Order: sequence, then C-alpha cells, then structure tokens
Amino acid sequence: MKCPHCGKPVILTPVDAEPEPIKESIDDSLAPYADLLTVFDKEGAICYAVKNYIEDKNVWVEINNIVRAHRGKWIKGEKEGYWEVPT
Repeated sequence: MKCPHCGKPVILTPVDAEPEPIKESIDDSLAPYADLLTVFDKEGAICYAVKNYIEDKNVWVEINNIVRAHRGKWIKGEKEGYWEVPT
C-alpha cells in the first residue's frame, strides 16, 4: 500500500483494541426509566418490555441507545416488542 500523497510505502500493523468498558450496569443506566419498564429473564439474556406505550419518542430513543450500548437490541413482536440484553 502506498501513501496517496507522497507515494511512499505504508506499513499497517494490526492492533488489538479492547472495546471501551461500560461504566455502569444496564440496570443502573435504565434506573431513570424503571417505572416505564418491566424486566424479565430469558435464557442467556435479560429483557425489558414497555409497560405502556411511550408517547415521547425521545424517551424511547434514549432507552434504545442505553440498551444498544450494552450490546442489546430491540426485538419486534407481533403485538409488543422488547429489548434483549445478553448476559
């Protein structure tokens, strides 16, 4: 591989980078939204379901971002979805 500006060869060395550790637990992160969520266990995961429809989209997005920061994802159900975070 060559530098596009000067044409000199560029040597790339792979680096093992550790992901930045999450500073608090998922439960601590979601504490401000505890009254909006129901928690249940699933094999290999902890799940968070919405108790009632969240009208404020910004709140839903904030919860979703917290869950994604903890390697979780939204699971869309036929009637109701939930967030799933691997344990």
